[in-house]
Amino acid sequence: MIPQPTPTDGRVLRRLEAMRRAQDAALDLFEARGFDAVTVDDVARAAGVGVASLFRNFGTKEQLVLWDEYDPLLFEAVAAHLETKPPLEAMSAGVRDALGSVYEKDRRRVLRRAELMAKTPALRLAGLANLQALRAGLNEVLAPKVKDPLERELLGAVFGATLEVSVERWRKERARRPLAVILREAFKGVARLG
Repeated sequence: MIPQPTPTDGRVLRRLEAMRRAQDAALDLFEARGFDAVTVDDVARAAGVGVASLFRNFGTKEQLVLWDEYDPLLFEAVAAHLETKPPLEAMSAGVRDALGSVYEKDRRRVLRRAELMAKTPALRLAGLANLQALRAGLNEVLAPKVKDPLERELLGAVFGATLEVSVERWRKERARRPLAVILREAFKGVARLG
């Protein structure tokens, strides 16, 4: 996970901005030529950075699409809501707080990433690993309030599935409705499952 920048942490802010530029260059190439036809060297040239920098920042070609800096925001928001809400409500409120406005502000980039993932098997497969990492992070956040490990794992799985289905619905609707609205509906549906 990339550390969240503080207002005075210029190094982290510059790194995040460089990663966003590299991701934009990668998305442009992948959309134009297809994910499989583009090499990391191609992305490095288009982004004006070295291949080693791309691997250091992203690790894999797939992470050029999958990466975002939002997980720490999500974990912080869920932890804050756990102080006053039961776990499922805290996760619902946390994702809306942390991701709803971010996804609207960064709507185009998130939609581009979601479209590439939907049509690229390698990205869908790599996305499963990201989902596992999200669940592990949530498990840590939930641990102080939810003592039962099985319950924490189930909550993380429900959360991951709800987020995944919500983003896919948002993508299929071409982002016509705010993601926060779809997330709210999805979590209400999960709560009704009982």
